[in-house]
Amino acid sequence: MSKLVEISNVKLGYKSKTVLKEVNATISKGDFLGIVGPNGSGKTTLLRSILGWIKPVEGTLVLKDGLRFGYVPQRNNVDHLFPLNCLEIVLMGLYAGKNPLERMKSSDDELARAELKNVGLLHFEKELFRNLSGGQQQRILLARALVGKPDILILDEPTNGMDLASEVAVLNIVSEVHERTHMTILFVTHLLHLVARYAKTVGIIQDHQLSFGETEQILTTENLSSLYKMKVEVVKIQNHTVVLMP
Repeated sequence: MSKLVEISNVKLGYKSKTVLKEVNATISKGDFLGIVGPNGSGKTTLLRSILGWIKPVEGTLVLKDGLRFGYVPQRNNVDHLFPLNCLEIVLMGLYAGKNPLERMKSSDDELARAELKNVGLLHFEKELFRNLSGGQQQRILLARALVGKPDILILDEPTNGMDLASEVAVLNIVSEVHERTHMTILFVTHLLHLVARYAKTVGIIQDHQLSFGETEQILTTENLSSLYKMKVEVVKIQNHTVVLMP
């Protein structure tokens, strides 16, 4: 597997506050990684460091030359006041590859429409983004992240505030993209059932440290009970890993 990101003995923090320490991880082409941990444990900080927005306090974080990211932020961090339609939102995903004065082309519109079709919302291309439901908005943001054909798709709490049907719709699209293109996927969430269902490798954050392993090795009754300081049961139902909370 081609290595895309190598993290070695990294410490992350803000001023005198340590968020994560002794982080060692490798992200390779084709990985489907889920990272879990309580709110405030450092999940988003880790993503921001991989994206290059936060520099490590210690250690090294090396990216493959020319690595392209697609980023889906938490929906509540997106400004919904701009009167942009869905096609215009998706086109924003192509800005990084253009000169600031360069105009969009008809071929760019077609790329954006193709991604709108992939997320099942082509018929909403002229609809104002702010008028959509939360689940629809997140699918539009997913299309925006994918239109630039990234090497790694990064999702920060991609289903926050959604109902179960919308959660499944968004993660099913992400899973289909992974299966079809072998794109590397990295998502963080506090929803254990999403990681159990979709991720092939899991990172668990506890006491400022990150541990990686295969999903079945990490999502165990012992590990999760220790992480959340409560009884958590992990069982198999019809060959699926299910996390039971009291």
